[in-house]
Amino acid sequence: MKQFRTLHAFTAALALVAIAPATITSYSEYAGALAYQYDSGGLLYNFTSSAPVNFFDPYTANYQYGDSTSTYIVGVSSVTSASSSYIHAQGQFAGQSTMTYGYGGGNYPTAETYMYHEIIFTVDAPTLVTIAAFGTNAGFAGSHYTSNYLYVDSTLQDGAYDGTYSVTVGAGTHYAFYEGVTEAYYKGYGDDFGYSYLTANYDLQIGDARPVPEPTSMCAVGVGVLSLIRRKRARS
Repeated sequence: MKQFRTLHAFTAALALVAIAPATITSYSEYAGALAYQYDSGGLLYNFTSSAPVNFFDPYTANYQYGDSTSTYIVGVSSVTSASSSYIHAQGQFAGQSTMTYGYGGGNYPTAETYMYHEIIFTVDAPTLVTIAAFGTNAGFAGSHYTSNYLYVDSTLQDGAYDGTYSVTVGAGTHYAFYEGVTEAYYKGYGDDFGYSYLTANYDLQIGDARPVPEPTSMCAVGVGVLSLIRRKRARS
């Protein structure tokens, strides 16, 4: 009976080792950052970046028709680790937008900063996706829009709050998405002012970071189990 329990325990341990995580059969990455200022008199400032993002745009101000706009943005995003069973991506976003409407000539000034990072992946079995936001800090006044979104497929996991969210997705193609936005704009009447800022960090993990055991390693474990069983039988 004791030998049976020992055999059962080692067999269960071997089975756990032999279970391989789901395979990520393909993935693609899309990311970008943008600083944008516009007045109805024309585009004042526009600059973009592509994946992976390592984007710093210092404080930039423009004045037109008595209106003023300014932006500041730091954006960093990258896939830090990728294998057939695991993808890890991280990033930081800091954006600030300011708009002051000062002229009644029908102009509509807007200032905006934006960053996103999207991973589209295909897996052959159910897979855990963990997406988190931390260090989030936001402020605003006047006419503004600020967002800090985490999506897995079409499900919103986070809106301008810190937190960690885990979702199990089935076999097939899925996406995980981070988005940070600050915007200040003229809402259409009288003197107006808008201001918003957002700082945030995100962390995205797809799949299992554990290494997949090689056949030789599994055989070594099996041989070890058998030798222990033989030793116990010899002692008894």
